[in-house]
Amino acid sequence: MSNGRVIEEHGNQSQKKVLSLESYTARGRVFRVFELSQWFFIDREHRWQKKKGVTLNTGNYRVMKEAIDRHNEVIMDWLGVDYVPEDVARYTEIQELAKLDSQYVVGEHIIKFHEDTRDPQFFRTEHKGGEDEISMNLAHPFTRAFAEADDAAKGMLLNVIQSYSHTKSRLQGEMYYDPKMLFNHLETDWSRYLKDKMERDG
Repeated sequence: MSNGRVIEEHGNQSQKKVLSLESYTARGRVFRVFELSQWFFIDREHRWQKKKGVTLNTGNYRVMKEAIDRHNEVIMDWLGVDYVPEDVARYTEIQELAKLDSQYVVGEHIIKFHEDTRDPQFFRTEHKGGEDEISMNLAHPFTRAFAEADDAAKGMLLNVIQSYSHTKSRLQGEMYYDPKMLFNHLETDWSRYLKDKMERDG
């Protein structure tokens, strides 16, 4: 990537924004600059390529730094830096956790994330060692709605998801030829499991 000294970089495995200290020689002189650049990864060549960048020499950096220091609140207010809605911030946090393949815990529920635009389902569940691991699809709009909910609402929704998944798993392989009978069993067992779970947790 950069040949200079990288101070910060933000992004993912396909594109990044990079802050770096660079130097170059022209007419026998060495020039030092502060650079903000955007890079993208070329898969077929297995290398990073700089798309564009902005460089500041000593004078320009000093002018910008002094202006930011004097007018920081005005600039932040104009850009809305301190006015990010909590729900948007929380959704962004969840997305970042997903990129890091981390887990998000609500009560006793373990939540992971996947992103599949071709999958119409907003969640998948897997039973592991006595726990139900719920993976939410970031490509589905319901995941954002979930991120905006308070912890009590999240907990209730996760209880319903877990109960449904438990019942679906239990009924798989049963010989229900009549769809009406199958749905009746699903709804009855689901409701009973949810009731027992809430009474036990409450």
